[in-house]
Amino acid sequence: MIKNPNDIIEKLTSDCLSIFGDNLISMALFGSAVSHEYTPGVSEITTLILISDNSIASLYRYSSVFEAWSKQKVTLPIFLSGTSLKIFSQINPVQLLDIQSSYRIIYGEDFINDLPIEQEFLRLDCLKLLDRLMVESKSKFIINNGRKKELQNFLEFSIYEMLPLLKALLVLHGKKIPYASTEIISSVEDLFGLGASVLSDIFYNIRNFKGDLGELYDKFISVICLLERSIEESFSGRIPITSDQYDFRK
Repeated sequence: MIKNPNDIIEKLTSDCLSIFGDNLISMALFGSAVSHEYTPGVSEITTLILISDNSIASLYRYSSVFEAWSKQKVTLPIFLSGTSLKIFSQINPVQLLDIQSSYRIIYGEDFINDLPIEQEFLRLDCLKLLDRLMVESKSKFIINNGRKKELQNFLEFSIYEMLPLLKALLVLHGKKIPYASTEIISSVEDLFGLGASVLSDIFYNIRNFKGDLGELYDKFISVICLLERSIEESFSGRIPITSDQYDFRK
């Protein structure tokens, strides 16, 4: 079990250098691995690797160390090349914003901070992710036939998966991203006038929830609808997104 992600940096970097050699440009940890929210044995350690050769043959070489690292909850890295950076920022702006809000370069140059995020791409990605969540929520309710345990698991999984999306919603509305997950949720609740909403109920108490789970589920879907409408009805003009909304180093 990795108690501190800093303990693996030297070995992980050494492994990647031995695999990619001069093709390795930069490496970064991101997410809980660089925050106070990291929980040993529970949190995954996520990485992003920039290499000059992004071919299948080059990537295949990483398989020699992937199994050993995955057993220690180090996930498969996001591999990017110089030519794919712009495409990544356009196709996955919510994910990029999440990375930019909490990352640490562990080898090479900082290629993350200056990647631009266009508001329209971010808006469309938010709509796509909310729509996907809506479909999954309804499907899970039908498939699981309202069974409490399965629905609790889905809601718990969903609230953590929503955090990058909630960050993006704050940025779209010109707000800064708080550092802690609890503050992100409360900031979104404040922004949309939700009060202590279903988002808080799920985040803090889903395992011990004693109320009507069907009602909670219905409220969760209603919040998704509200967030979708807020995006569809807003942003008719172009609002520039600036790095000081998500860069904690400033």
